[in-house]
Amino acid sequence: MKNILRRLGGLFRFLGLWAGIGGTYAALGNTCPCCGRAGCPVGLSLAVLLGAIGSALINFGRNWLGSLQRWIKKITSPFGTTNR
Repeated sequence: MKNILRRLGGLFRFLGLWAGIGGTYAALGNTCPCCGRAGCPVGLSLAVLLGAIGSALINFGRNWLGSLQRWIKKITSPFGTTNR
């Protein structure tokens, strides 16, 4: 039960940040990169996309950076040994 609540909490945090970042970007003078009008579906989809990317970086960025750092250490160390 705790595992389910923990996953739901993470999902709600992701969705809340997504809505917050995307909504803020859309509300603060977002214009379409193609036509220059506010409220264009292309501009709105860009706001949604940037909100999702920002939310993912906030929620999962540390894990992604840590795994990337371990992978770089693994491929750059001689004979598979890690430098610690």
